[in-house]
Amino acid sequence: MIPKDVGTKGQRFTFKLKMYLILASSPVAYFIVAWQMFGDHTPSGSVSDPPILLYVFLPLAIIVPLAGPMVQKVLIVGFKSGKTQCTSELALYDNIMIIRSALVIASYIWGLMLVFITQDMTYLWYFYPIGITWTIIRWPTEEKYREFVRKLEAA
Repeated sequence: MIPKDVGTKGQRFTFKLKMYLILASSPVAYFIVAWQMFGDHTPSGSVSDPPILLYVFLPLAIIVPLAGPMVQKVLIVGFKSGKTQCTSELALYDNIMIIRSALVIASYIWGLMLVFITQDMTYLWYFYPIGITWTIIRWPTEEKYREFVRKLEAA
């Protein structure tokens, strides 16, 4: 996550806790909510074509997390010019990772919204593999933090 030589032990723990809560716990919570509401519910009527929203939400689930690097660039420019509330590299990294994680969580939420609309748990399985893939790609590591610091110094 964050190298042991950066920040205090409390800051590193808080960062890890945020990432686990955002990237690991919330998809589980979304699944539990959907299962409690519609897990034993069989959609009435015959099998119908997927709703048009599926074709809107699926591309969004794939594309929205790609906005993370753009957000990072904007926040770095603001940090360098002194226009942000962030006072350290670690605080800036924390803010960027929270935003990038929220964009990843959006992939799960699109599926949850479709489940609420259709009352069919099947659609959740379209979005969870996308969300899991993005979670793996965006999971913070020490190397990603060091790369962030290099980009920050080069900007």
